[in-house]
Amino acid sequence: MQAVAARRGPLLVVTDSSYVAANYQVVSGTNNIDSWLVLPALNLATTDIISFWCTSPVGSTFPDSVKVMYSAAGDSTPEATTWVLVDDFLASITGWEQKTYSVPTASTTGRFAIRYAVVDGGPNGANSNYIGIDDLNVGSLPADDIGMVPGYPSQYTMIPLSQAQPIDLSASVTNAGGNAETNVGFAANVYLYQGGVGWTQVFNGLSATAATLNSGATTAALSAGLFNITDTGVYAFEYISFMDNADTENANDTLLNYIVVTDSVYARDEAAIIGLLDNSLGLNANTGNLGNAYDATTNLVVKSVSFFCSAPTEAEQVTASMYSMTGGLPDVNLGTSAPYTFTADDNAYGVFLTLPLPTPVAVAAGQQFFVCADQLGQSNLTLGFNSNVFTDNTVFFQVAGGGWLEINVGT
Repeated sequence: MQAVAARRGPLLVVTDSSYVAANYQVVSGTNNIDSWLVLPALNLATTDIISFWCTSPVGSTFPDSVKVMYSAAGDSTPEATTWVLVDDFLASITGWEQKTYSVPTASTTGRFAIRYAVVDGGPNGANSNYIGIDDLNVGSLPADDIGMVPGYPSQYTMIPLSQAQPIDLSASVTNAGGNAETNVGFAANVYLYQGGVGWTQVFNGLSATAATLNSGATTAALSAGLFNITDTGVYAFEYISFMDNADTENANDTLLNYIVVTDSVYARDEAAIIGLLDNSLGLNANTGNLGNAYDATTNLVVKSVSFFCSAPTEAEQVTASMYSMTGGLPDVNLGTSAPYTFTADDNAYGVFLTLPLPTPVAVAAGQQFFVCADQLGQSNLTLGFNSNVFTDNTVFFQVAGGGWLEINVGT
């Protein structure tokens, strides 16, 4: 993320393709969570506001609680007596939600804080899961300001060319300004990068529009049409919001995502790791399996499985397997790789593995298949995850040969 200090207008803007997040692992066991994001001291008037977007995983059953705090004294110490409560709310479980609050008291050193505060939280607690904070703005509310709502164009971040399907260039736009806006939409640009050629624009078009968008409101999904992937390379999907009035704050106008198209690689989440799954799945003291389901849109052949292990136990082993899918769950084992033995370097630095299946496995068009990493020892499987792209009913695990279980948002 980046923080930009300015004069009047936005005093503090935090915006980028990343965002701040915290989850149940802030504490261990069953404990109360009280984690503070304290902002810099700013010269604030009562006409100024703080606004940000907040989310919990869609459909989560955990009541992730967020508090907005303010200190006119500019205190930087959490829970000091100068802090006052501005609001206490549960993070949205239906997608990103914008929150906006006025400055309670003018101050030359006023300071806001966003507080992840959950009673009975932690890995063994009942009330905590995950929150994200994005597009943070402290300052005067701009008169005319719309922005793109975070989203991703596909459930896959890497797609084999043979499996590529038309992509709906759709997204939503929000009104973060004080005025109602008209003719609100976005321009969609798609660029293709190929080695030795550089970036080439392969699509340009305008989305459908919302005739009127009130302050604080968000459009339904607007579409600029379908885009067909025709070649390998890195595709950049750029959406830039527009309206009739001139936009006075451009930091939130652009949404940019990437999809990598190769001859042979499928991936649901090729992105930076933000957390680990081993403890929450209970695999440490057992054998177990964890992986993803994929769709074969045309006939394909699966030859290997790749995954990242962080700090695996030296000298223990892992394999990769492929299964058919029946009734939405992994079913028959179609092949398991030879075991890989972890090294001291793997333990120190992590390791990205590609393990060949014993024989290539053909999958017919229209079928699902499942690939996974297999923990053979006591504590070698430490798979990382990222929350940017997640699709329910595609991630499964089993422990010690038991039944297959889904890992869906909120479970």
